Formats: sequence, C-alpha cells, structure tokens
Amino acid sequence: MTQPKTKYPSAFYAAAGVGDLVYEQLRKLQTKAIEFGNEQAPQWKRRVADFSVKVDAGKVRESVVTGTQVAAEKATHVYSTLVARGTKAFAEEAKAETAPKTETPAKADAPKADAPKADAPVAKKAAAPRKKAA
Repeated sequence: MTQPKTKYPSAFYAAAGVGDLVYEQLRKLQTKAIEFGNEQAPQWKRRVADFSVKVDAGKVRESVVTGTQVAAEKATHVYSTLVARGTKAFAEEAKAETAPKTETPAKADAPKADAPKADAPVAKKAAAPRKKAA
C-alpha cells in the first residue's frame, strides 16, 4: 500500500488525528457531564452537606499544608541531588577531555609492535575480493 505524497510526515497527521479524536470525545464528555449534573445534583448536595458536618476543615487544611511542605522539601532534596550529579558528570567529562593522554612508564619504554617505524615505507592494505552475486 503506497501513501500519497503529503506536505508533512505521516506522524504529523497521526498526531493531528489524535487531537481531533480527543476534542470530539471531550465534547461528548461535556454534554454527559451536564446531563449527569442535572440528574444527580440534589443527591450530591445532600452528601456534601452531610460530609462537611463530619469533617473539621481546620484539621484538613493543617494536614494539607504539612503534607505540602514535606513534599516540597523532598522535591528540593531530589533536585539538589540531581544538580550535583549532573555537575559531577560534566566535570568528569571536561576533566577527561582536557587531561593529556600519557602512557604508563613500563609501556613507554617498550616499542609498540604494531606501530610503523619512521623510516620504513607504509604499505597499503589490499582490498578484499568481492563475492560474486548468486
């Protein structure tokens, strides 16, 4: 199956299709939410009134504030840890790039077997023969 020539890649059109589908479903959801709200509003209002009598808003507020502060402290700690780790990684990379490449003294004294000598001519490697197509 060939696809027709288009101005944009197919992934772009797929993303637009997803967006259109989501928009259509949200419009349906809005209509259903209005219908549900009209049918169920009296029951929910009664339940909320019953619940508000049972719950102390001050305690809930205090609990939410405390939980938020703890979460913020944890998030700050995680962020600081990530920043330190990233800084260390970049420092190690920069250090590795700027450090001169030195050989160990034992290897520096020994001649390399695969290194060509300065006065010896360098021979080119012969190309491997090609395989015949079957």
